[in-house]
Amino acid sequence: MLNVMLVDDEELERRALARIIHENFGVLRVVYETTNGQDAADYALTNPVDIIFMDIEMPVKNGLEAAREIRASDKNVQIIVLTAYSEFEYAREAIAARVFTYMLKPVGTAELKAVLDAAISAVQPDARRRESIQSLDSGLSVKHLRAIEQAKAIIRSNIQNEITVDEVAELVRMHSDYLSRVFKRKEGISLKEYLIHAKMERAKVLLRTEMSIKEVCFEIGYSDPNYFSRSFKKHTGLTASEYKEREGF
Repeated sequence: MLNVMLVDDEELERRALARIIHENFGVLRVVYETTNGQDAADYALTNPVDIIFMDIEMPVKNGLEAAREIRASDKNVQIIVLTAYSEFEYAREAIAARVFTYMLKPVGTAELKAVLDAAISAVQPDARRRESIQSLDSGLSVKHLRAIEQAKAIIRSNIQNEITVDEVAELVRMHSDYLSRVFKRKEGISLKEYLIHAKMERAKVLLRTEMSIKEVCFEIGYSDPNYFSRSFKKHTGLTASEYKEREGF
């Protein structure tokens, strides 16, 4: 059984996480919940914790400061940072704090389950041994998996920016060509394809609002509405206007 701590000053967020964990992961148990980074750091320094869900903006001590303090004393704990703020500097600081991954709220259940599966594999000794055996075939190590999760986190937190594959690779401290190869081996698509996919999935969400197509285009980091429309149709088979009309907006 692995111990999980939930750190978020929003009770509804903690409840939702606890429910997903309880319903989908028998190997996990939530042992502690708190609303601020200082209390989280104090608890983690005196109690065994394997996985931590950490919000960033909290009273007393923010999540990134708490993550750095916890990681300084425990190299094995896996910290999953959650935030509602899509700010590039947060992603950069999260990676510098060596967190497992960085996710933007609201987080979908499927995405959360996938990240938890990866975090469990990184924590459990038996899972690590299995992963080492699998790595002989796949060529992927724990370091590779962490880099892949960090790359995905950077992309998710920079949907509104024109971030490049080279910039993502620089942040995870890996050559862009090498990162792209290991990313495709794990995910089945290239890093560039994932970047476009993430933007288009965000566009689909925004198109189901009162935002105009032009506003959506700029919101996901495109400067040319025509190029955005071509990319969206290639991804979905529909133009942005057709998709918006189909969804009733």
